Amino acid sequence: MMNKTATARITLYKYRNAYDAVKLGPPVDRHDPDTAGMTDWIPVVRGKFLNLRGVAADHPNLGNRYIETSALVYLTSDTVWARTLSRWYYLNAPFEMPLLFVNPSARQDVVCKFEDGGFGLTVAVTQKLLALRPGQLTEMAREYSMCSHAEYFEQIRQEWTLGAHQG
Repeated sequence: MMNKTATARITLYKYRNAYDAVKLGPPVDRHDPDTAGMTDWIPVVRGKFLNLRGVAADHPNLGNRYIETSALVYLTSDTVWARTLSRWYYLNAPFEMPLLFVNPSARQDVVCKFEDGGFGLTVAVTQKLLALRPGQLTEMAREYSMCSHAEYFEQIRQEWTLGAHQG
């Protein structure tokens, strides 16, 4: 079993690679072999973990089926592309809760609750949570004395706070 320091280092490297991909932007071709499509998608938060759930199309490893992605890192403002720790997803139609199941007194930022304790979120709330992640990663990098990573994530936090990176 890995210790906390090793786990933190791996996590920070994965996020750094994902943010590097975000800086380069989504693939030009949505049929890129390293990407996957997704339909009936919904952002889901469970504890501190934020990801997408939906039906994957042409996923390089999982094929065509309902999946839960790795951690969500970025969602373009037009919700056409999403970046997770592992890959880009081309987003088709999002999940829509049938009006029959909508509770008018429910919180407007939560779309639904899943049996596993996860909450389906609106895109607006998801964007707000994603904006907090670079600051959280900065703190994690500082805690584990990974100074270059702390500087990297702090730079992203500042750029995104100022709205310099719009998808």
